[in-house]
Amino acid sequence: MLLLPGDPLDPRSVDPRFAAEASAARTLGVPVAVVDHSAREHWEDVVAAVPAADDAVYRGWAMTPAEYTAFAKVLDARRVTLRTSPDDFSIAQDRSRWSDALRAVVLEQSSGPVVRTWWIGGRCTLTTPHPDTPGQLPDTPDLVEIEPLVTDLALPFVTVDLVRRTDGAWRIAGLTDGQISDWPTSHHPADLLAALF
Repeated sequence: MLLLPGDPLDPRSVDPRFAAEASAARTLGVPVAVVDHSAREHWEDVVAAVPAADDAVYRGWAMTPAEYTAFAKVLDARRVTLRTSPDDFSIAQDRSRWSDALRAVVLEQSSGPVVRTWWIGGRCTLTTPHPDTPGQLPDTPDLVEIEPLVTDLALPFVTVDLVRRTDGAWRIAGLTDGQISDWPTSHHPADLLAALF
């Protein structure tokens, strides 16, 4: 099941920013449920419209590890199992803060656009432009050095942003949980949903 944020003006409908993902999921036969982020003070209300599911992936707005833990707890009470556990989410977000500190240095030494790679189950399944530069088609990155590092994290769904240094080597510019990573507008979200489900 795909969990998507509700429209702030109509919490029962998918937020317009995620409407294309909802449509792609439904076309692929993936059930979609809406979570109401406007009710974050009462997490039970956030997930009130979510039916039971053995495997759920959230795609939406950023959460802190504490918020994600609360989210997972109320979903668990509704018999909904998130594919990314609170511990895995926390690890990814810890790596995100670490990589943010290095990002400026890496980008200073880079040549070319940032490449966003999408990792599911420790394997790079998609390569896209970065959402900030959706029209800049990136080179296919060499993952020989990077793949073991990401695989060793054993996280279910993350994005890793890469840049090519001026000496030609590919380096990590950022890592975050894939559930809260933006998808580039230049690519159809059906590619992501087909890889996830």
